[in-house]
Amino acid sequence: ELYAKEGINPMSGCLWSFIPFPILIALYYIIRVPMRYFMGLSETVIAEITTLAGSLGFTVAEGSQAYEQIYLAKFIHDNWSSFDGKFDGLIDLNYTFLNMDLSAVPKDLFSQFPSGGWPVIGLMLMPIISAALQFLMTQISMKSNGNSNVNGSSKAMLYMMPLMTVWMGYILPAALCVYWIAQSIVMMAQEVLCGRLLKKDYE
Repeated sequence: ELYAKEGINPMSGCLWSFIPFPILIALYYIIRVPMRYFMGLSETVIAEITTLAGSLGFTVAEGSQAYEQIYLAKFIHDNWSSFDGKFDGLIDLNYTFLNMDLSAVPKDLFSQFPSGGWPVIGLMLMPIISAALQFLMTQISMKSNGNSNVNGSSKAMLYMMPLMTVWMGYILPAALCVYWIAQSIVMMAQEVLCGRLLKKDYE
């Protein structure tokens, strides 16, 4: 009755949750198809680069065609001297961060765990870390908004979103986990800061 009287749509607060999705989709395509969407190369130039790479021994394993440009970019990075200056707009792209290959898909590395050392262990932990931070972020957000009792849709959101993050983190390139981790840290800081600044107003 209060919502109807004041003209409030209870679902309107959920719209903000969908803002990161277009960014996430764009980020996924930039990571997955870097030569087309990051470097802005035409299909013709990409085909010429692929031909040159093939003559140097570049091959894509069967079933890995979806990430062909990632593997091609890594091959170019490893053999940069053979590509340097031959194609306008071509960038020496390095996917390594803290000794981890962020272009790798964690599910493809299960056979190398834990013998692959820190680079593989780190990639296996990233989806779990991103999910844990998302869980913590949701708890902080609910607490700062005065929703300390978890029930119904709040409980579903509290547990389902981190589980989805773990699943997606294992089947997509690891760079997306970096995005989720950074996003969760920034949003947690925002919630804590706003909670302190606006506490008197809330009361």
